[in-house]
Amino acid sequence: MKNKLKAYPGGDFDTAIRSNLEWRLLYSSEGEIPVTGIQFVTDAKGRKVAVQIDLKRYGAVLEDFWDGLISESRRKEKGVPLDKIKADLVKRGRLRG
Repeated sequence: MKNKLKAYPGGDFDTAIRSNLEWRLLYSSEGEIPVTGIQFVTDAKGRKVAVQIDLKRYGAVLEDFWDGLISESRRKEKGVPLDKIKADLVKRGRLRG
């Protein structure tokens, strides 16, 4: 399975994120590997509907995943100039001017 997140531009972000997470958790360069600490929850038809993940083992991977989601959700937001942020912090007493 190819890491699809790197090929994201123009693609479906949700699919890319799911593929990237699956790839990072379940695959090595040699192919599929046995995984402990991950259990899929399936519905009555055997379709995967949820996953339980050992956070002690895979917490860093999930943090990277979450950061990617946050970053993508803010991708089209307009930036705020640093001077404006500093002025706001000074005004609120959080930074000395």
